[in-house]
Amino acid sequence: MRDHGEVPDWEIDPEFALGHAGLAQAWALLGGYQFRKPLEVYPPAKAAALRALSLDDNLAGAHAALGEVAWNFEWDWEGGDKAQQRALQLAPLEPSFLQWRAYFLAAMGRADEAVAAAEQAVRLAPREFSALVTRTGIAYWTSRFDDAIHFADRALAV
Repeated sequence: MRDHGEVPDWEIDPEFALGHAGLAQAWALLGGYQFRKPLEVYPPAKAAALRALSLDDNLAGAHAALGEVAWNFEWDWEGGDKAQQRALQLAPLEPSFLQWRAYFLAAMGRADEAVAAAEQAVRLAPREFSALVTRTGIAYWTSRFDDAIHFADRALAV
């Protein structure tokens, strides 16, 4: 466990690809959850993801973050789709990547695929609050209101 005074690994070792990927995901989440202004978080998310991928092209988290930036900030639907698919090719059992995918698919009007991605995330992490909230939101956005109520109740129980 780190003391607050320790320097992060990616500053100690600029070649630490996983550190850059984690940083990219953190920045992208700040934008995705609207905790910060998009212009404050998506450019550094993209920079960190690209740095990570320049060091190791097989980091699913960097691809997922890049996909989030592409579709949610740059409005590059094709680029976002491609990056998310690559992330899930590398890490098909990662619930958070499936959650990001579900939101993208819902925004693209691909309701059945969005529900399937959100359902898979819940199957992989049945007691994870964020997976249940994603499933709730996707059900609501796709007008499956009984499902939305069911998954909201499950999320509240967690």
